[in-house]
Formats: sequence, structure tokens, C-alpha cells
Amino acid sequence: MDMLSASMNVLDSVPLTIDENQTTAFKFYFNQAVRTGMQYNRTLYGLLHESRPTNRLEAYQQACELLRQGLPVLVTVSRSRYALWLKLSHTTGSVQDLLK
Repeated sequence: MDMLSASMNVLDSVPLTIDENQTTAFKFYFNQAVRTGMQYNRTLYGLLHESRPTNRLEAYQQACELLRQGLPVLVTVSRSRYALWLKLSHTTGSVQDLLK
């Protein structure tokens, strides 16, 4: 494996992290409940988990684990929270399982 391939493999397991101010929040109805969603870069995401900024490692660990499972996630950062989001257009049953 060359150096470029190795660095790309590492980057594939690092969650995209953005400032929450770069997103647009919305609500949506799923599994008989109103859920929190956000739009970033013309892509819709559903909230999986949020934690206080002091627990940011927890958000990154969860995001890395979901990325290793092949799930499209990202992390948003604000002064009050770190939030973990799942891409809603992901086509496997994982969206239904995770957004309980």
C-alpha cells in the first residue's frame, strides 16, 4: 500500500466535522414521532445523538464506529453541543434502526 492510499484510508474513517451555523435545521415525521433534522450541502441528515462540548470525544468515537460500519455520518459543533447526524438518504435499514 502506498502512502497516498494509506492516508486516504485514514481519512475515510474520520468524520466530517462542521460548525452547526453552516446548517439549516428542520423537523420531520418518522416512525410516529417528530424528529430533528438538518440540511448541509443540499443533503438531509437526522439527529442520532448529542452531547455537551465537554464530552466531544464520545461524539467522535460514535461517529468513527458508524463510519467503520459504512454509515454516512457527520458531526456538528456549536458552543452548546456536539451532534452526530446520519444521512437520511442512506438506503439500508440502518436509518430505521438508528432513528428510533
